Amino acid sequence: MTVPEVADIQHLSHPRGVRVDWALRGMGATPLSALAAMPIPPDNRNLFFAAAKSEAQAARSALLARGLAKTEFTAAAYWSDTDAPAC
Repeated sequence: MTVPEVADIQHLSHPRGVRVDWALRGMGATPLSALAAMPIPPDNRNLFFAAAKSEAQAARSALLARGLAKTEFTAAAYWSDTDAPAC
């Protein structure tokens, strides 16, 4: 998840085995840079990525290039780049 600064990080309850990573936009991180830096296990995996439309499309390509099957991830576009919120 990307947030502006460290103070914006929130505790999120999640089941065992689920990993939540935070990327700081104030430090130059983007959803795509966080995805590129994320280690992905070799099996028994499922990844969810949500961002602007162009980032979701880029994430799909990046995940396929990293060897994930289409059934192992969801890359969702929640807004178009022209509607992106100001950061």
